[in-house]
Amino acid sequence: MSRWDMVGIACGGFVGMGIGLGMDLLLGEAVGSSWREAVARDLSAVLNAQIAADSALAAAGAGVAILSITAIGAGAGLLFVRIVRRFFRMLLSE
Repeated sequence: MSRWDMVGIACGGFVGMGIGLGMDLLLGEAVGSSWREAVARDLSAVLNAQIAADSALAAAGAGVAILSITAIGAGAGLLFVRIVRRFFRMLLSE
């Protein structure tokens, strides 16, 4: 991987993490629940057990959700950088 690929991954990852945390911190109150509460509610339905929103399992699930959004952002950043590099390579080769 080139240096620009790493820059694209880092920038996309930061944007993805910002989106994931922004959804939790900024929109959590407006929607009515945060990532932890949503994960606890879903795990309670799946496991047929009452799981509190402040439990470690809910925090781990919220972390996995935010890291998944970060990984998707990093992949999008890599794809964007490769498309831009290929475009400028084609543009400058002629």
